[in-house]
Amino acid sequence: MRTWRRGESFLLRAMGGAIAASFVILWGCATGRVQPPALIGRGELDYPLQAKLAQIQGDVILALDIDEQGRVEHAAIAKSSGFPVLDDAALRYAQSLRFRPARVGRRAVRAHTELLLKFRLSQEKFDPDRWVDEVLGLQSDLRKASGERKREVLERLLEAYVAFARYAQSQRNPSLSQKASAVVSPSVRERWRSFWGVHPAGFTVLDDYLERCDDAPDLRSLAEDQLFDALLEAQRQLRLDSLTRAGDRRQREQMIAAIQSYLDTRFPSLHHQLDPVK
Repeated sequence: MRTWRRGESFLLRAMGGAIAASFVILWGCATGRVQPPALIGRGELDYPLQAKLAQIQGDVILALDIDEQGRVEHAAIAKSSGFPVLDDAALRYAQSLRFRPARVGRRAVRAHTELLLKFRLSQEKFDPDRWVDEVLGLQSDLRKASGERKREVLERLLEAYVAFARYAQSQRNPSLSQKASAVVSPSVRERWRSFWGVHPAGFTVLDDYLERCDDAPDLRSLAEDQLFDALLEAQRQLRLDSLTRAGDRRQREQMIAAIQSYLDTRFPSLHHQLDPVK
């Protein structure tokens, strides 16, 4: 289960880069003019969604054997990022690479090269109004999408929802619930009606995601992890507020009960593994 981080007010965007680090001729006499292999074609460096949501960054050095046609014969991890999810993504990426083959004089030869891959997340200031527009656009795309395109939209929607949930938690501004209410389904809006206008309710968009993601079990699992953590944090904060802040205690108790009821229904096995918070 992922750690829910507080104090984040940025939307994270994925970045990636590839830099050739070194090369070695593997076959043939290295006399005459030597030309190293040159990267001429590559696919997009896939930043795994699981890594983005967990805010994992790192560098991977790939060791590549390249044949006389410039194809990658074999790829291995020369230096790990320390995160299997990034290392696996790097190995998949290696299969998309195409090189101009190494040459000794005019003759193409097999070669060994190393490639440095950088997995980085950039921070973009979170704009709630812009977020609503982006999410409504993604929801519209999702209704029309199928196949690979549908999965791409679902991944982007989950990223956007997690970004909002974290932002709402860090800001603790009840008016943010209006942004959530503007994008969630009628059933989700009704389920969390006691939260609108009095609580940031960032977790509600993750509940909405589970209604929209019906054919991607791995994405549902990621969303459920995020939702479970967000609900527990919201419940914890409401209990703390009841002890330390002025306001309608009965209203807070109703919200705590609503979260409790949802946890018992959606996550019965996970929730009952935890010690109840008094």
